[in-house]
Amino acid sequence: NEITKKAVKEALANPTELNLDRVNAQQARRILDRLVGYKISPILWKKVHRGLSAGRVQSVALRIVCEREREILAFESKEYWSITLDLEGSCKPKFQAKLFKIND
Repeated sequence: NEITKKAVKEALANPTELNLDRVNAQQARRILDRLVGYKISPILWKKVHRGLSAGRVQSVALRIVCEREREILAFESKEYWSITLDLEGSCKPKFQAKLFKIND
């Protein structure tokens, strides 16, 4: 996986058979990068910064981040609390009282 002078010389000195599964996988990744990147990159140039690129991995990650941000923005906070008291009086037995809301 290295592309250094030493690695290239070593690979040329010790050739092996091509692994066509790896070749096909790389070609599929290249096509996906182009299909996705060609659509997303121009949007990045307009909205963020010229020269940025997005491929199959960045695009999916960006979508996940955007969806999560929409969830956060749509979130409506609601007050939530509870009070639990262990009470004991002159009459037995002890009991527990819980308060969840006051005059809604």
